[in-house]
Amino acid sequence: MEKKEFLHEFTKHVIIAAAKKKPRIIEKIISEERIPIMRVFPGIQPLPVVPFPSPQMPQVIMPRPIAPAPPAAQLAPSIFPIDIGRLNRLASDPAVSMIECLGSKIKLKIKKDSSTAESETILDDNEIKSIINKFSEASKEKVTEPVFKAAFGGWELTAVVSDIVGSRFILKRSEKKMLPVV
Repeated sequence: MEKKEFLHEFTKHVIIAAAKKKPRIIEKIISEERIPIMRVFPGIQPLPVVPFPSPQMPQVIMPRPIAPAPPAAQLAPSIFPIDIGRLNRLASDPAVSMIECLGSKIKLKIKKDSSTAESETILDDNEIKSIINKFSEASKEKVTEPVFKAAFGGWELTAVVSDIVGSRFILKRSEKKMLPVV
């Protein structure tokens, strides 16, 4: 049976079943006056009356104060084994499983737990090259063009290295259990 036939038959049976039922009238309202809801539905508790602000006195909503960001010295130290600049805190977070940089001046994409979101962090060409070079030094792999792959500290870096179109990378938490770096 196709979808259209099924929906047609289903609708026909719903209409027939609804036509057989007798309508129940709760209370017939003839006038346009408002009646308390308790008369229509006995057992319902009335809601408290909330006064609305008068037009003469405008209501002012005060903004909440925003706490200043803690200085860099008070931030949690990075536990990532190499210094990858502004990505240290992200890489140290155990919930982060992937950091994707699609190029300079493009927001990073972060996969945390099972959701993906854009970060406000934007890397420039020098920072991207620096991250690729630091992974190269730590893993003792030579940077190759156009594709470079390296693994270090429980992370795998896959990068496209190009001076023409710009470099980009994906940093994934390794699936394999790795020994801690000492």
